Amino acid sequence: GTTVNGTAVSGPVRFGTDGTRDANFVAPKFQAEVYPSDLAVLGDGKLLVWGNFDTVNTTPRAGMVRLNADGSIDQSFALSGVQNLYSVSNASVLSDGHILAGTRLGPYQSLLSGGISRFNSDGTVDSSFTLDANANASAFEVLPDGSLLTWSLSAPNLLNGGLFFKRIGTNGAIDNSFTGLGSAAFGHVYRDA
Repeated sequence: GTTVNGTAVSGPVRFGTDGTRDANFVAPKFQAEVYPSDLAVLGDGKLLVWGNFDTVNTTPRAGMVRLNADGSIDQSFALSGVQNLYSVSNASVLSDGHILAGTRLGPYQSLLSGGISRFNSDGTVDSSFTLDANANASAFEVLPDGSLLTWSLSAPNLLNGGLFFKRIGTNGAIDNSFTGLGSAAFGHVYRDA
């Protein structure tokens, strides 16, 4: 596990501007052997945390949790509307408050399917966004116009002539005017973050 100044932690830790640990922030406890992947600091000082977990402080929260500034769970936020949500691999908070999330679906320790879901600011699924079943997206980047550039390292998709990159419109439909990159040109791709 991770330690900070000799103290074991299983979640985010906040530091002051002088580099010391902020004692007013009580790090939440994620289930054993499971850790959050990433987080976003929201404009109101809250934290949006995502990863491979299903409980936080023994409260059910599959894949994503919003924390108050003191580290407690924001009870007004909980992901809902996506069946068999197992984890969230990546996320992006949009300027309108919606949250795009790369989701992994399925029961624990099984072959998981992936996709992208868009959630309202309270965590309910945004039903106006329906990802095309052929998108096969395992990762995404939000483009300036609000559309998504998605990519997949799915071997079955690539071996069957699928596109490595696809552009998805703001409603979740594949933009067929974007030709992407097919499996014939598959090589190494690196993300410059």
